[in-house]
Amino acid sequence: MSRPRRPGDPVRWPVPCGRCNQHHEIVVYWPDTGVCGYCYQQAKRSCGRCDCGHEVYSRGELTVVLRADGAPV
Repeated sequence: MSRPRRPGDPVRWPVPCGRCNQHHEIVVYWPDTGVCGYCYQQAKRSCGRCDCGHEVYSRGELTVVLRADGAPV
């Protein structure tokens, strides 16, 4: 169970998180955006299984990547 979030502080952290859009400390930068510690921990708890059977950790969102022949990777 995750702990409750503190209120964001736009003065201390002027750049909002790219996932929750709240003003918390950015702890990791993914290719598309910066992510706060709360969202990062939530994303680390997200996992799934790919078509070949491997268990993978995702960034918390469903991403479908297709090969050139149209099959999922």
